[in-house]
Amino acid sequence: MTRPDSWLRITPQQLITAPPVEVRRELAVSLPENRKVNKYLRVSFWGKEYDVRGVPGVYNNDGLEIVRNPWRDSEAQVVMINEDGMEFFYRVQEVVKDEYGFTLNAPKLGESFKALPHTPAQHQLAEVEQAMYGTTCPTETAAVQKAKALPLGGRFNPYLDNERDTPPIYLPKQGQLSRIFAARFEERFNPLGTVDNDSQELFSLHSGR
Repeated sequence: MTRPDSWLRITPQQLITAPPVEVRRELAVSLPENRKVNKYLRVSFWGKEYDVRGVPGVYNNDGLEIVRNPWRDSEAQVVMINEDGMEFFYRVQEVVKDEYGFTLNAPKLGESFKALPHTPAQHQLAEVEQAMYGTTCPTETAAVQKAKALPLGGRFNPYLDNERDTPPIYLPKQGQLSRIFAARFEERFNPLGTVDNDSQELFSLHSGR
């Protein structure tokens, strides 16, 4: 099959044409805009909300660089940096809402339940807990925590390094005696008080008391 024959087999639904000239000019001079991730792991951009739960490494109150997707109005693009320092785009979907402002694919009360994906911090916490309890999955970790098991099997000893290692013995060095002496306390009598007492005794003798 030749290339022209393959081109003729493309349907209108499969063929995506280039965006208008105005959009392309705008993209040529526009820069990514920084948006803050809310508690529902969404970002607001161009009057719409986009779901960023699938973006690797995203968490609440994080800042993301967002640009417009010229090929799909229902999507935006998150600008990210890979391990080689190169930019790449991660496409995120628009959150479609009904006339009352509720998400169309939201779980219904009493029928279904959906939890937000774990953040990188929660994944790291789960790995630390598995290492502390010697488990292989979060379910096992929750079970041993419910049983009030001690981390590391109760073998944790914060003084192990001091007990295991022998501290070095240093050679004594000759020094000088300290010139600081202890304070000396002296009890002194008030001479005026002594004179007053003697005067009272003499007055008592002369008065016959």
